[in-house]
Amino acid sequence: MTLLNKREGMDRAAEQKIKTSEGMNYSFTLFVIQEGENSERAIENLKRLCEKWLPGRYKINIVDVLEDFQTALDYNILLTPSVVITDPKPQITIHGDLSDSRKFVAALNLKEENEE
Repeated sequence: MTLLNKREGMDRAAEQKIKTSEGMNYSFTLFVIQEGENSERAIENLKRLCEKWLPGRYKINIVDVLEDFQTALDYNILLTPSVVITDPKPQITIHGDLSDSRKFVAALNLKEENEE
């Protein structure tokens, strides 16, 4: 499907409606301590959940807070693991290793029929 832009006569609301109907793209920033067991589990769980719920529509940025503490401070992250959903807005933070997939599903307002 080819999307028309504003210059071709489509307004922003119509563009958003098409984007939403085709599926939104998601961006996550996962804050971890790379050698931590909970952090390793959080990385695995986030990848698994994204593949299940958002196949081909996500980007994961992993930040080791021991190497880049400034980024953690910028996002007000005080504990790990924590994942920040940076897109779509509003920005939402989930703390923990994502073992409870219901938090992930609820934060993204995903439809229940895909739930485990």
